[in-house]
Amino acid sequence: MKNESGIYPVGYRCLIQLLPKQEKDEKGFRKSETGIIYQSIQEDREEAAEMLGTFVMAGGVAFTGDAHTEPWPKNNIPKAGAKVLFNKYAGGNRLNGTDGKEYALINDTELGAIVEEDYVG
Repeated sequence: MKNESGIYPVGYRCLIQLLPKQEKDEKGFRKSETGIIYQSIQEDREEAAEMLGTFVMAGGVAFTGDAHTEPWPKNNIPKAGAKVLFNKYAGGNRLNGTDGKEYALINDTELGAIVEEDYVG
């Protein structure tokens, strides 16, 4: 995955592309692009303060540890394009990229999990 956002994290920060919000149909259900109907999964996540996004890139010292934390094991470091879970309130920065997509800028320690590509919550 190439970073086309115009946003480049530094230090321990990570750039996460937020998943686009799904549109509701006339009955209040959400549909995927292929027509699969979901109950309001993203709304449930937001209420639970959990967000799903795509890992884009990390700053130069992210995942290396610091005086308070150990370096991350190599197999637990997300790669560009990986789906990740993180806290809704992590970082507090929601940014619009030059590509028109929405991003979150969070600390490496605020990532909660790397999830399988087909994970929907």
